[in-house]
Amino acid sequence: MSSERHFNLFFKREEMNGGHGANGTFCKSVLLAAAAAALVASSGAETSLCDEPQQQQFHRDFGNPVKGLKTYKAEEVRKHNAEGQSVWVTYKEGVYDITNFVNEHPGGKEKILMAAGGAVDDFWKLYRQHLQLPEISHMLEEMRIGNLDPEDYANAHRHSDKKEDDPFKFDPEDRHPALQFRSQQPCNAESPPELLVDAFDTPSSLFFVRNHFPVPPPPEREVVRFEGGGLAKPVEITVEELKSKFEQHTVHAVIQCAGNRRSEFNKQLEGKPPVKGLSWTLGAISNGCWRGPLLRDVVEYIYGDVPEDIATSGHVHFWGRDGDGESNYGASVPAGKVFSKTGDVILALEMNGEPLSVDHGWPVRVVVPGTAGARNVKWLSRISLEKEESPSFWQRNDYKFLQEHTDAEEAQALQTMPVTSAICHPKDGATVQLDEHGEFVCKGYAYSGGGRRIKEVDVSVDGGTTWSSAVLEEDPDDTGEWG
Repeated sequence: MSSERHFNLFFKREEMNGGHGANGTFCKSVLLAAAAAALVASSGAETSLCDEPQQQQFHRDFGNPVKGLKTYKAEEVRKHNAEGQSVWVTYKEGVYDITNFVNEHPGGKEKILMAAGGAVDDFWKLYRQHLQLPEISHMLEEMRIGNLDPEDYANAHRHSDKKEDDPFKFDPEDRHPALQFRSQQPCNAESPPELLVDAFDTPSSLFFVRNHFPVPPPPEREVVRFEGGGLAKPVEITVEELKSKFEQHTVHAVIQCAGNRRSEFNKQLEGKPPVKGLSWTLGAISNGCWRGPLLRDVVEYIYGDVPEDIATSGHVHFWGRDGDGESNYGASVPAGKVFSKTGDVILALEMNGEPLSVDHGWPVRVVVPGTAGARNVKWLSRISLEKEESPSFWQRNDYKFLQEHTDAEEAQALQTMPVTSAICHPKDGATVQLDEHGEFVCKGYAYSGGGRRIKEVDVSVDGGTTWSSAVLEEDPDDTGEWG
């Protein structure tokens, strides 16, 4: 006999003493499994805007000519091209007055003004989430003022569909079909939650993917360039030298997108505006076995003595090869995280015993254990030691906790992640079969950033009246030394 109940998680994390904290060795992820009685998880079915055939048809027709609207020549559209006056753009054969939207653009007005007076089509080939969210097409269509002259449209798009012009041509075509895609281009895909708990390390093919841009082309030379920090001139080191000149270290580390579980968070807002971003559920997190030289060893080899003001209170900047043609993805971490003798920031060359895959940063990425995934820069091309944090948009404007009355400039850049846990098996809404003792096994993960150990996980199936302690599975190679 079974009954329908909800279940809850309760967990404790161990605050590390002795000067560890954010500079200490990263506390590995913990898998949990707990026996719980008489549970049938329940979940109401949801229907989204894009599930409705009528909305899907509108989304497909978005940008096509609309009868009865005025026709504009491309020359007229180009006149409306600057902030401070009316701003027009085109998409396919539609003409849109976005003047009142410029300052509200989530990516910043600078980005959207790049398309002012012209077509957004090529920009949306890069930021393809615009093409995949019906809400965006509805919003832009409300700003429509007319149709683009058919001849002008044909001339502008005559060569735009050629394969060689596709910025995503270097994206892999063999991504695992079990990945749960939140956007196709750029690729953003979750690890399937039920497979996350099958092994301590997530298989590389199932590791979640977070790309801000297309996968960049292979580098002409496999090098990382070092700048700043008192260097008289930049110094390049090859990937082969990273393999041969330095001791190789193995680190088991979680990487988690800062937006993990955003969709669940938004469900709790009860009528308040949702947090913007990809609708991640609970699979934008994975655990990997990373191997490469410690970054501090490489820095000591190249720089010798780093200026004290940088070593104690400066920042280490990372830049990737991926970008939008104007700027490349970048981030930074406090220098103390890199230079700590108990830290384990590495330049990863391998993942789960194999060379890095293309989606995960080949040929080299930085892995900063215990730190938000946004700081673990892929396709690493450049490292710089500086007094201030990175000027990158993703450091200064994005990936920050914003309170109601704060803006991006006032808020601190996100580094460590708060404690989180989730049940991966059974799936939400699943019906389970109890064993002869009236029990079943549920599995999930618990994680805390900043070098803090998960101390305890409890599970409840009756809304918190009673709790069962979970069995914690930790790194099989862990020595028990956490500092």
